[in-house]
Amino acid sequence: MIMSDLVSFTTLDVCVLLGLRIGGCVVDLRRKSQDAPIRKLFPSTHVYVKMIFDEIQKRRNDVNVDDFCKLYVLLGLSEFLLPTVSGSVFGGLFSIVDELGELCNYNWGTTVFQFLVQSLYQTSTSLQADVGGGHTYIGGCAYVLQVITMKWLDKNSFMICQLLSFCC
Repeated sequence: MIMSDLVSFTTLDVCVLLGLRIGGCVVDLRRKSQDAPIRKLFPSTHVYVKMIFDEIQKRRNDVNVDDFCKLYVLLGLSEFLLPTVSGSVFGGLFSIVDELGELCNYNWGTTVFQFLVQSLYQTSTSLQADVGGGHTYIGGCAYVLQVITMKWLDKNSFMICQLLSFCC
C-alpha cells in the first residue's frame, strides 16, 4: 500500500520490468547443491554474497574463465534478483550456475516475483507482531518495488502535488 492505495503488481510486471523469462523450469532455491563444482569453492556450511565477491576478486586474474563467469552470475542472482536480508546465497543457485548454458531454461520472473511477495508478507507479519525492535528489512528485488512505486507516483502525481502544497 502506498498512501492507503493498494498497489498491485504481478509476475508479468516483474518479467517486463527486469526483462526476465516467465516460462521454463521452476527454480528450486532450497535445493541442496553440495556436490556442485562451484559450491565446492566454499568450504563453509553457509555461503554469503561477500564470500562470492571475495572469491571473484581472488580469481580475477585466473585463467579459468568458466569459474569466474559462474561466480559472477551467482553474485548477480544473489545480490540483485534474489537478495536476502542476511546476505546468504540460496543453495539451489549453485547447481544452476554450474550449467551456464541452461540459465535461459529457467522461469526467473516467477521466482523473483514469488520471493519478493514472500518477503513482503514476512515483513508485514513481523511489523504487525512488532518484531524486530523497530527495524524492518525486506528481502527480494527492491528495484521492482522502486519502479512500481514510481509508476504509482506518476499516475497519481497531481494528487501528490496537491498533498505537498497543502503540507508545506
